[in-house]
Amino acid sequence: MSRKTIEHTSTFRAIDAAGNEYTILEFTEFHEGRTSSGPNRIAGLRSLRTDNDHAVNRVEKGKYVILLDIEEIQVTSDDPHAP
Repeated sequence: MSRKTIEHTSTFRAIDAAGNEYTILEFTEFHEGRTSSGPNRIAGLRSLRTDNDHAVNRVEKGKYVILLDIEEIQVTSDDPHAP
């Protein structure tokens, strides 16, 4: 039987066109189980959220959209930790 955990795996900064800075957190879902050769841990889906818990969509490496209640904010990042 496998167990699923979600862990914070990375943090990076991004900015919008007005120069506002945002902290974006990456979370990874891990599936843990056992095989005949022992414990097994496999990384699964990744998700992005701002540090104040807004969803973030990845457009492409370095380009993201922050999803707010009534608007979307396009941001970019050249941080080496940005997916």
